[in-house]
Amino acid sequence: MMPSPTTTGKRLPDLVFRALDGSELRLESLLGHPVLIDLWATWCGLCVEAFPDLARIYEQTRSTGLIILSIDQADDATVAQKYLKKLHYPWQNFYDPGDIDKSLGATGVPRTIIIDSSGVVVFDKVSPTLQELRAAIGKLGSEYTRALGN
Repeated sequence: MMPSPTTTGKRLPDLVFRALDGSELRLESLLGHPVLIDLWATWCGLCVEAFPDLARIYEQTRSTGLIILSIDQADDATVAQKYLKKLHYPWQNFYDPGDIDKSLGATGVPRTIIIDSSGVVVFDKVSPTLQELRAAIGKLGSEYTRALGN
């Protein structure tokens, strides 16, 4: 059994997300916006099965300011990037050579973390259901509830 995530109610460290092209994004730079982080791997069946739902959430909430990004936990970052590009998933993907997993506490994938606009983790769960995810996003504010049609 995987350990339970322990970041809910806390601020995450200022993580640095690395893209395949070498660019970086600091978590601190996203303050003021809610952020959904999806930790996944190409070898994880549950992860790839969840992407169509994540794509619908992305489309429904993109005008609300919710930032969705994914962090690939696979061994080869190019495989993950090709996979996302082939299926036209629009969010930005980063890879993790292990630093992020260590900072967050290894729990397994798929794992979804939602951070509110003040930088506090409001949701952190391994293998969340679509209903749990939509409910957590809806709690960010009425504009998110409206966008999702909840």
